[in-house]
Amino acid sequence: MAVKNILEVSAVATYRNTALAVNALSCFNISHSQVGKLIIQAGKQIKKQQEADERYDQAKPKRKVPVLYLEGDGVMIKGTKKRLEFHHYQVCEGIINLSRTRRERAYAKEFYFFEPFGCFARNQGISSKYL
Repeated sequence: MAVKNILEVSAVATYRNTALAVNALSCFNISHSQVGKLIIQAGKQIKKQQEADERYDQAKPKRKVPVLYLEGDGVMIKGTKKRLEFHHYQVCEGIINLSRTRRERAYAKEFYFFEPFGCFARNQGISSKYL
């Protein structure tokens, strides 16, 4: 929140005046060079976010597939005090035969997790009825 306010003030004032205003109106001190660095950092983040938004705008439309294959496996490594769970999931639309002996998964995606799938599902908003 403070960064947003500093950026708004710096849009209409110099870095030195912005630093003076922040120092007078808040409980922390900032120099004019720190204001400049903050603006540069915020600009980079905004640029990165805009580029990411452009990538999503150019994304292919969703398509329906007749069959979607989901395969998963997990390993639990027990230590002296903790345990580590490693999960591997892969999703594909089927198998493409390249030759008599070679096959390839169609539109395959792989996911790796170092925590239980339930934790991932809660973070992604997946309902427990699908698990």
